[in-house]
Amino acid sequence: MAEIIDSGAQLKLVGDTRFHDIEYFSKTNMVVYGKDNLLFIKADINSGNAIVFQESREIITLPVHTDLENLVDIVQGYIDNVRTNITTVTTTPYTLSLDELTILVDDDAVGGPVTINLPPAVNSFGKVYTIKKLGTTGNVTIDADGAETIDGELTHILQRQYDAEKIICDGIGWFKLSKISPKNPTYKSYSLSNPGNSGTFYVGGHYGFSATDATLTIGGVVTRTFGAVGECHASHAFIVASGAGGADLVLTVSGISIDDMGVKNLADTEIIVPDTDAAVLNQYFETSKKWLGQIVFTLTGAAGAFTFNYGFAKYEDFGNQDFEVTDFEATGEARANETGLNIELLYHEATAFLYNAGAFVPNQTALVSLAVDHGTDGNDVANGFGFAYKRTGLSQVVGGNDDEGLMIRVTTVVNNSINDATFHIGIIEP
Repeated sequence: MAEIIDSGAQLKLVGDTRFHDIEYFSKTNMVVYGKDNLLFIKADINSGNAIVFQESREIITLPVHTDLENLVDIVQGYIDNVRTNITTVTTTPYTLSLDELTILVDDDAVGGPVTINLPPAVNSFGKVYTIKKLGTTGNVTIDADGAETIDGELTHILQRQYDAEKIICDGIGWFKLSKISPKNPTYKSYSLSNPGNSGTFYVGGHYGFSATDATLTIGGVVTRTFGAVGECHASHAFIVASGAGGADLVLTVSGISIDDMGVKNLADTEIIVPDTDAAVLNQYFETSKKWLGQIVFTLTGAAGAFTFNYGFAKYEDFGNQDFEVTDFEATGEARANETGLNIELLYHEATAFLYNAGAFVPNQTALVSLAVDHGTDGNDVANGFGFAYKRTGLSQVVGGNDDEGLMIRVTTVVNNSINDATFHIGIIEP
């Protein structure tokens, strides 16, 4: 049984866990306050009712009890019902009922985008919903009934995993009380200024590579050099296997390494493939170390050969941390007419590489591509005119702490077609 303690202006309830959300009862304004202002009730002496409010709006009317403890007991029961009234949505479209309060939308279980239909506003005065997106598979669209709106818009969209929105109805339309995201995106910007000749240009990182493969053979040529002495690569060495090599063969990289603290080792080595006979077609290998100038790939072992593509890779990993990429935008000005412009945001990861004996191109995984999204309807640029490309709602998790990252690739077919360009990448940090 709860003990009611008179502390002057307030009556406090102690000693009963049933009332764990009730803070105190004010004698001056006849209000029972809930913890964190979640709910409160106001006893209306004139009408003989107790009105329960949430977010300053009436949500339920209860009969007044002369016994304060019984009155608070009813309110606590209502709070407990609010806490446990949770619906998990695994189908689409899904229409909400007036009995539902908290809606968890599992777009991963649905396998794609989900539409949540709101009930007619005329029947929903004072109704509050909290809607949360759980997965990463598709957007969650909150759709008001007919021509009704949410903050003046027909729909609201939850794009990122764990986004949530709380809305309330005034009997005519719906209004957003709050929108919660795990974290707001942070942005990093990059620029490209008049690259000159047509071709492929990397921004925010780079690939340096040989278009033709290398075959190293025990008893024959066992080394392959790459890069030039003094070049400022500061990049990881990589190879892409053509398949398995000879039994118990080891491929090693040697040269001048440098770490992120600026410490150089003038005669460093690292094993990049510890056992070539375990390699498979298109398997990507990368050194943990970064290299300056010229490096040497060396094959050692008893007998056999190993064939692979090779090069340098430097990519944006936002300080060697895992992150989620959310947005990408590119704007610029053309310096010549161009009909083949493409801008891609590349996801550097192990499955993005395909071995090719004579025409190797690193990274076949574009998160977004202007050529794909705009098509021939919008990939031309004209001398002196601006161009733009934007994508939002991305939710790719990138293992920046585990040899993954991002890079921008710009492709032109006309010399001097880009005068200048600026790129922005939005991410959510852990």
